[in-house]
Amino acid sequence: PDTAEQLARLLDSGVRVAVATGRGKSVGDVLRAKIPEALWERLLVGYYNGACLGPLSDPTLPDVASPPYEALSALYDAFSRSPVVG
Repeated sequence: PDTAEQLARLLDSGVRVAVATGRGKSVGDVLRAKIPEALWERLLVGYYNGACLGPLSDPTLPDVASPPYEALSALYDAFSRSPVVG
């Protein structure tokens, strides 16, 4: 609760905040339950350690069916083609 309160305080003050987490959809659900909806657009969430980025206001994220964040596309493609990893 204290963390959510401080995030809301920063966001309400106009500070744009980014959070990176190893978690997926569940973190968005938790944050949306704790942060006022009017502030969701200002909070950038990096799901799966930043592989999927977007505002908290986007309920479709993380979209695990889509390729990961553009900067990681080449790495994703290489792993996907690997007989060892893929």
